[in-house]
Amino acid sequence: MLDEKVYDLYTEKFKNQKRILINTGSDQNIIQIARKDPKVYEIYKSLLKKDYIHYYHDNHISKLYKREFVEELFKRKDLIKENGVFYTLDKPAGRKVNEEVPKRLLVLFTCMPNMKYFDSCLMPHRMFPVFFEGIEGTVK
Repeated sequence: MLDEKVYDLYTEKFKNQKRILINTGSDQNIIQIARKDPKVYEIYKSLLKKDYIHYYHDNHISKLYKREFVEELFKRKDLIKENGVFYTLDKPAGRKVNEEVPKRLLVLFTCMPNMKYFDSCLMPHRMFPVFFEGIEGTVK
């Protein structure tokens, strides 16, 4: 960890830095605590309004990152960013492409993650949940 300040959970005055580290004093991440504690909920909402995304929790530290820089955290190479929106493009799979008919585009918007990952400290679980797995092979 770089020489970064670790804030107490009940601190409401954060600097406008790229990354914020918050000591929750717990194995629970800030999202899990915010669901039970109204004061933490308000603090978390203020961080969301300042465009922070919770991306990881380890050793009692919840880590948040400014959304405009969040692609620095992605290991995935298939994400495309345009005008602040992330998306992927998947080609039809398992089917021969018929060049004689117009090509169509199926757009799927990310849904809420299932209950197992709803409060996950891992950003990909919340932002890119897997759904309609294998749909590339069914689109005509």
